[in-house]
Amino acid sequence: MLTNFEQILEIFNQNNFENRLKIMSDLIRSMSGSVFVCLYVYEEEYKQLRLMFSSDNLKPEEYKIKIDTLNSELSSPFEYKGKMAIPIRERDKLIGLVAIDTGKTLDPFQCSQIATLLKILLEDESNRATMSKLVAMEKLDNEIGTVSTNIDELYKKVLDFAVEVSNAERGTIWLIGDKELILSYTSGISEEEILKRRIEIGYGMVGWIAQSKEPLLSTSSKIDPRATLDIFSFPVKSTIGVPIIRDNQLIGVMMLMNRKNTDFYRTYRHFDEFDLSLLVSIANRLKMAITQIELYTKLEKENEDLKKIQKQSEDYIKYQMEQVRLLNALQKILQALRHTQDMKNVYKIVLIGLTSNSGFKFNRALLLEKDEELRVLVAKEWLGPTSEKEVPSAWGSAKADEEKYADFAHYLQEEALRVDLSGGLTSYANGKVFSYTGDYIFDRVINRSRIVHVTPMLTAQRGEEFSDLLGLLGVKEFVCIPLVGRRDVYGAIILDNKYTNTPITDDMIDMLGIFSESVGLTIESLKSYAELVDKTINLEKQRSSAEYFKDFLQNILENLDVAIMVVNRESVILEWNKKSSELFGFEKSKMINADTNILGPEFADILTVAQKVYDTKETISLTDYNFKFGGKEFFLNMTFSPLKEQNVDVITGYIAMFEDVTRRHMLEIELRNRERLAVLGEMSAKIAHEIRNPLSAIGGFAQRAKKITNDDKISKYIDIILDEVKRLEKMVNQTLEFSRNEKHGNFVLSCLNQIVKDVVDTYFEKFELQGVKIEFEKDEKDPCTKIEPDHFKEVIINLVQNAFEAMTGSGVIKIKVYSDDNHIYVDVWNNGVPIPPDKIESIFQPFYTTKTYGTGLGLAICRKIVEDEHYGKINVKSDAESGTTFTVQIPKQI
Repeated sequence: MLTNFEQILEIFNQNNFENRLKIMSDLIRSMSGSVFVCLYVYEEEYKQLRLMFSSDNLKPEEYKIKIDTLNSELSSPFEYKGKMAIPIRERDKLIGLVAIDTGKTLDPFQCSQIATLLKILLEDESNRATMSKLVAMEKLDNEIGTVSTNIDELYKKVLDFAVEVSNAERGTIWLIGDKELILSYTSGISEEEILKRRIEIGYGMVGWIAQSKEPLLSTSSKIDPRATLDIFSFPVKSTIGVPIIRDNQLIGVMMLMNRKNTDFYRTYRHFDEFDLSLLVSIANRLKMAITQIELYTKLEKENEDLKKIQKQSEDYIKYQMEQVRLLNALQKILQALRHTQDMKNVYKIVLIGLTSNSGFKFNRALLLEKDEELRVLVAKEWLGPTSEKEVPSAWGSAKADEEKYADFAHYLQEEALRVDLSGGLTSYANGKVFSYTGDYIFDRVINRSRIVHVTPMLTAQRGEEFSDLLGLLGVKEFVCIPLVGRRDVYGAIILDNKYTNTPITDDMIDMLGIFSESVGLTIESLKSYAELVDKTINLEKQRSSAEYFKDFLQNILENLDVAIMVVNRESVILEWNKKSSELFGFEKSKMINADTNILGPEFADILTVAQKVYDTKETISLTDYNFKFGGKEFFLNMTFSPLKEQNVDVITGYIAMFEDVTRRHMLEIELRNRERLAVLGEMSAKIAHEIRNPLSAIGGFAQRAKKITNDDKISKYIDIILDEVKRLEKMVNQTLEFSRNEKHGNFVLSCLNQIVKDVVDTYFEKFELQGVKIEFEKDEKDPCTKIEPDHFKEVIINLVQNAFEAMTGSGVIKIKVYSDDNHIYVDVWNNGVPIPPDKIESIFQPFYTTKTYGTGLGLAICRKIVEDEHYGKINVKSDAESGTTFTVQIPKQI
């Protein structure tokens, strides 16, 4: 009695599927203790259980059990026809059913074992079927190898094999015709079963395969919309088909129909994906076999043709070898030429290459150089033996020299340096000239760039027309080749075989044509190179000059004291010089190729005027244009000129030039003010002089009257007169001081920190008593310069006094001294009542004052001292938020 494990091993030791099922039934019997055992396998396609093994004989109707006839969901054991039916499931999937005696059962673990074994057996059976087909494919390869060149035999044999290995009932091969498919080969189909032998592409399953060029698998032709019933009379159940494609062209379709039962069991009867892939593989082998047959047929034909021309081929090979040798020689000659710059050596290399044993093997070579002015050819060098007697020694020596070099190109270079062609044949040809205008030979060679082959027949017929040349050469056959470049013909070479009398063949003429062009181009390149060197030197000089002038012009553009902007039609900025960046604050790198909108809305009016250049086509100018930009006010002279293409009256943009005349404008205003002030000063001085004397008399008499009167009331009136006289005298003195034009005073080197500190010390206690704090920030560098200290101190006193008077109560006055490389500055700031904006322009005007008892000359005198005496500037900024600041600026070097 075998154990369960031994029985399982015994199952897998069997080669026959039925024997495996029998041993598996014995295993179920031993597990359940039942005498009766039936084993069913579930077929999903037919929704039925098929009997695989039974210990008793059953009725035929019990061989198959339809699922829908069972009163069970097949999830648990149930009674069926007096037996206990146990569903066999694997992972909740039904794979079979075991029927045993009533009262017997199988536990879940045993059912799981049976399910696993049954699944393995079914999969193994499927794998065995697959292996059987794969083995059969090897047989197909062997059979195809034995097929003759008969293509019909190949198609028939492959189709029969496909039907056999796929277990198909019938098979067909349809070959492509004129927009149709033709039934060409069949297997398992009688003539009576064929209804159509020709169908359109796209008709039925076969037509669909041809149209789509895709394989087809139809498991049920009844429900497949691609199926048709009028091609064959027999019913088609399932189908597989593949296109036969060769070199991307459809040549036919192979199709198998209705799968037969086989020795290998599987749970369905139709074709599957493996059958289709197998058929694809068969079609590929068929395609390769067709190609092999066609290649074999073609090779057979070519072999016959080769046999017929074998003799000619040998001659042709010799010819080709000679052509290759000549081409190689030409390549070596050109290689040697590329390493030579001296034109004398160039011509020597050409002549040696044409006459040497490793070259073109001509007996002699004569070089004729073209004289463009005289329109003649001049004999320059002639290479070859001078007589037949000299031939053995000359050629033997040349051959020996060649053999010393492994490389022919190297030999040519060295030989050209060594050989002297001034003697020998060259001496015979020296001084000979031949016109190439109207000459029978040279007119064709030079003016038409043609090779002229002079044969003995031509010499006999027309030799008188070139008798001079025949007299020089002493031969009846020669060839004259031009040295042809792309632009010109540079000369000619005459070749002959005077001593060997070897005929000059057409093949040699063709090779000389290649030689003529190649060498001509090389000579042209060398001449061009020499010209190029000269031109390069000149161009380099011109380029240097151009770069110099370009840099020079760019330098001028960048150093112009005028802002320049160049704009094209698309409003793109093409040029933006240094002055533009300084004036408007935009970096050149950001402006080039930028749209003019980058300039901002302040430029809108200016750009509108600039655009009018396109309409007027003339320069537009604006002078003293008041322009406010970036919080600053400018006065600009602007010019907009059209930018035109050279030699073409087409405006491509405009050139905008901006000249900053703000300083000049302000100087003009200042000049006008100074002129007005000068007149005013002159008039004031005259008035002051006229007032001064009577005023002195009034003061003097008032003093005397005071001394002689004892009346208090009169004395009080006299005091008032004296005070007013003093005030008027002060005003007169200030007026005279203001009107004085000449620079005066004692200029000494003074440190501004100390001068300002003296003023601060003077007023510190006085201001503090009034609730006004005065602060001083000195310059740590302690700047010193030549100034008129009393006058400069008067300026600071005046500014400090004005700051104090601007206070309505307590406040702060800050004085700061600072400097840079060129100037020294003194700021006097206060937080008192600010100066109204409309008054700032007037405060430095003489006699302008907002005070009840002021003269209106204090700030005018300050400005005169700073600007006229010290060549400096005095400015003021005032608003309610930041206070009022007077800034005095004087140069370090006066």
